[in-house]
Amino acid sequence: MMVVNGSSVVGATVWCQTIPISANTDYLFSAWLASVFPTNPAVLQFTINGTPVGSNLNASGTTCIWNEFFTTWNSGAATSATICITNLNTNVMGNDFAIDDISFTPVCEQTESITVTVNPVPVVDAGADQTLCAGDPTVLNGSGAVTYAWDNGVTDGVSFTPAATTTYTLTGTGVGGCQATDQVTVTVNPVPVVDAGPDQIICDGDPATLSGTGAGVGGVYVWDNGVSDGVAFTPAATNTYTVTGTNSGLCSNTDQVTVTVNPLDDPAFVYPAGLTYCQTSADPTSTVNGLAGGTFSFTVVSGGPFLDLNTTTGFVDLSTSDLGTYAITYNTAGAPGSLCPQTSTLNLTITDAPVADFTFATYCLNDIDPSPTFINGGSGGIFSFVPGGLSINTSTGLVDLSASTPGTYTVTNTINIVGCALATYDDDIVINALPSANISGTTTICPGDPLPDITINITAGTLNWDLTYNLNGAPTVNFAQVLM
Repeated sequence: MMVVNGSSVVGATVWCQTIPISANTDYLFSAWLASVFPTNPAVLQFTINGTPVGSNLNASGTTCIWNEFFTTWNSGAATSATICITNLNTNVMGNDFAIDDISFTPVCEQTESITVTVNPVPVVDAGADQTLCAGDPTVLNGSGAVTYAWDNGVTDGVSFTPAATTTYTLTGTGVGGCQATDQVTVTVNPVPVVDAGPDQIICDGDPATLSGTGAGVGGVYVWDNGVSDGVAFTPAATNTYTVTGTNSGLCSNTDQVTVTVNPLDDPAFVYPAGLTYCQTSADPTSTVNGLAGGTFSFTVVSGGPFLDLNTTTGFVDLSTSDLGTYAITYNTAGAPGSLCPQTSTLNLTITDAPVADFTFATYCLNDIDPSPTFINGGSGGIFSFVPGGLSINTSTGLVDLSASTPGTYTVTNTINIVGCALATYDDDIVINALPSANISGTTTICPGDPLPDITINITAGTLNWDLTYNLNGAPTVNFAQVLM
């Protein structure tokens, strides 16, 4: 340590020393300074070969506080260095200081190498965004790295069921531990609450319309069993129908509705001994062959106007009724077990001079079953026929064509009522058999060949049939031969 009493001479050197050095070498130059009297602390300047180096070093205004001077210096071409310390403070009062640990040493250099390996950052792909329906599972698979970690509790490649729309972040770790991230959004669309509507009860032959709801705006409803949403159809039997409703998010749900098809009530009824009576005849009571327990009513066809009719039993009091023809209707509505009320009507005639006139026509076996057409004020009695082979209702005259044998029959309507003159009338009914037809001839020809002859054979039935047929969809009458 060197204690110095500061000089009042400007530029007075505190300390100098010349030492040999190496050219082109870096040196470390340091020293420590402390005040030994607090007044007017010293300000030291350090020079090497007459050139200031580093910053001036100010002594502390408090004694025994050491401040360090430190700088680096390159020798350049010099081979010796004159190191000097000059006090720039020239005050006589105070300006006392101590210098210690003056050091001037070359910088020692040592080298060492290290290899830095730069691993590539993986290009991680979380996959394409997904859209699914609530409750549907999905699988997220990362690619582009070695190992994968998902947030939100997802395991790579393992199925899970998202509760709501979520964006999932994938962290992929590649070779050397480098990581990168990617995201995928799984959109969860709601599943519609589809309603097929309430169950329906209809009667056989009635239409029904099924309409789904709940799939929202733009929703689509698809029914099974060939049903179209909102379009009327006629069910053949009781059935349960399933509707699939799909909303705008392509999510679907189903519901069912049962359409119960009840059979039609059978309103069939008859009166005994035909439908024509004299006022002196025995009063007739109807027999209900169908569903009993309905009600009877009437309208006047001719004559009348009064018919003494029991609306519960169908009993007719002839003696208190007016002469005339009445349409008596039986309605099953209100009858026990009635599901689909129906009506049927018979014409009952009260007369003092019955007329049995009627007429039939010519029919085919597949025509609608005919009833006699009454003419000249005629009404029904008891129907008979010759020869055998005709299927006819003896009370109403209704002919069952399909159960009859083709041919010509004479039908007789007989009205034999006590108190009235006997009335009969005959008319013929003709029932023709259905024809059968077949086409024969060459069916394969070459391009440019003339059209071959085609033979159409018609068997059974009756002559004078009207014959039409199509060739390639167009009506054609230029045929070669017709055999009957």
